[in-house]
Amino acid sequence: MRVCCNDKSEFKVTYDGGSMGNDTVLVCKTHIIKHPFDKRIISKEEIEN
Repeated sequence: MRVCCNDKSEFKVTYDGGSMGNDTVLVCKTHIIKHPFDKRIISKEEIEN
């Protein structure tokens, strides 16, 4: 599964990829509020560590 960066992933986010299909990415707490990670979200699940 793809990740946004090397920081600790805190969210499992599914994005609307349009005709390309949905995309799931593990996202850290810094990037969850930054473009493009804050757009076209279908679901967001907090990862329990």
